Amino acid sequence: MSYSKECLNLIDYVANQIDSSRNIKLTEVDIYGFLSEIKSCDSDMVIMAINNFIKANSPQEGKGLKYLTAIIKNNNSSKTAKKRNEFLTMDRVPPKID
Repeated sequence: MSYSKECLNLIDYVANQIDSSRNIKLTEVDIYGFLSEIKSCDSDMVIMAINNFIKANSPQEGKGLKYLTAIIKNNNSSKTAKKRNEFLTMDRVPPKID
C-alpha cells in the first residue's frame, strides 16, 4: 500500500472530520481496518472518492468509514471493469452495418 502524500493527507483529514462529528471516537483499529480494506485500490480513486464524500457533507450526516470504504471499492471496481472492456475491444474492427 503506497499512497501519495496528498492521498494520505486526505485520509487523515476525513478521519478527523468523521471523528469530530461522532460521539464515539474512531479507534486505531477502525482506521487500520479502513486502510486494510482499501489497500488494493488506486490512489487516484481514493482521492476522488474522499473528495466526493467531503463535498456531499457525508461526515456531518453521520456516515462513517464503512460508507467511505464502500464508495472507494465501488469506484475502483468500476474503473477496473472499464479498463478491462477497453482492453478487450482494442484492435477490433467495428461491426459492419449493411
